[in-house]
Amino acid sequence: MPPVMSTSSLVLPPVRRSELATVITAGSVLAVVDGFSAFAINALFFNQPSFVRTFQGVAAALVGKEAFTLGVTGALIGIAMHVAVAFAWTTLFFALQRSWPALRRVTAHRIGIATIGPLLGAVIWVSMCYVVFPMTRIHHAPIASRSFVINLIQHILVVGPLIVALER
Repeated sequence: MPPVMSTSSLVLPPVRRSELATVITAGSVLAVVDGFSAFAINALFFNQPSFVRTFQGVAAALVGKEAFTLGVTGALIGIAMHVAVAFAWTTLFFALQRSWPALRRVTAHRIGIATIGPLLGAVIWVSMCYVVFPMTRIHHAPIASRSFVINLIQHILVVGPLIVALER
């Protein structure tokens, strides 16, 4: 008789209401802070001081360059995608933290935010560039490019630590 294989490798206990609130709060705050951070980076470093254009750029991953001709609609598509990605990373970290007691212990302290947060931010940006972006209509910036480095620093300083801080 062949061995029975299971596709389930991560078993989580039922989520309590307070845990769901934590994920919703963390995902919402991350979406807003990272969204404004992306706008600021575009304005300061890439001479694109337009909130609409920033999120049309996100929408371009789904609809291609046409996103830049869709006006506010293109920006709204980009905002929805940005929020979905923020919630995906927040939920993934929450699941990891719940299933890995050592991670939960480390992130319960400020030193965990200062160590695990930047590491998480780097993992998120590199994963976006080399796993997520290649599946979309946009291409990632080469690893040695100014754009890659600026966004990596933003994820190390803002995104990762924010997720860890909000979910402890």
